[in-house]
Amino acid sequence: MLRVEWYDIVASLNTTEDPEPALAITLGFLESKTDQYMVLSTTIFIDDYPQGYSDRITIPLGCIKSVQELQIKPFTD
Repeated sequence: MLRVEWYDIVASLNTTEDPEPALAITLGFLESKTDQYMVLSTTIFIDDYPQGYSDRITIPLGCIKSVQELQIKPFTD
């Protein structure tokens, strides 16, 4: 599980204000990473599910401020 702090790109339409990137935090499981971006999923499936991952986001590496690996404890009944 990763905690990724990153700058989201913001567009400014029909205004004279200068847009600034919005700082965001995303928590997710690392699905894949290239030299240009990483793909995080907020859900992984334990049972056999065709995709294995769900609710994905692709974040360009140039937009990332920091990445922190989180330790998660297994759920027990």
